[in-house]
Amino acid sequence: MRAHPSIVLSAAVTLGTVCTSVFAQAERSPEYQVKARYIATLSEYTTWPGLTLPKAQEEPVRLGILGTAPFEGFMKDLATNYRVHGHRIELVTLRQPLDARKCHLVFIAGSEKQRLPEILAALRGSPVLTIGDTPGFADRGVMVNLFLSQNRVLFEINPGALKASRLEMSSHVLKFARIVD
Repeated sequence: MRAHPSIVLSAAVTLGTVCTSVFAQAERSPEYQVKARYIATLSEYTTWPGLTLPKAQEEPVRLGILGTAPFEGFMKDLATNYRVHGHRIELVTLRQPLDARKCHLVFIAGSEKQRLPEILAALRGSPVLTIGDTPGFADRGVMVNLFLSQNRVLFEINPGALKASRLEMSSHVLKFARIVD
């Protein structure tokens, strides 16, 4: 039996609060561990249009990384231990924005801030969930942006960007997000 989405997300928020509060003065890696888990949780509550996701369960959901992700080790753990809609996660290091169209999710690192307009233009209309963790990314068109506030990992969602790519985020998730227009 599957837990109710609001319970799962509430648990993830609580976990994020505990992890980041306990380790806030220590190294920043717990922040990134929580962010990696958010990526898995949020993607599980995303609906892709029609035949976007692979038909066969043994086929992977592709998570592309554009730029230098400060939590690459946690992303590898995510690929090993989590599933998106029953599919294993395949990590793909991307060099060019157009390569991101071959993915289902794309994490856009802060190192790509200058190329963000080019990246979003390359993905315009494609059913690819874009995720970042850089201030202002959601305002500029990234669908989900993770951020730290009072030692807690929180997230903001740009519903217009989701809609333009024909993706839907569960209403259970939206009520926990800061909405960006």
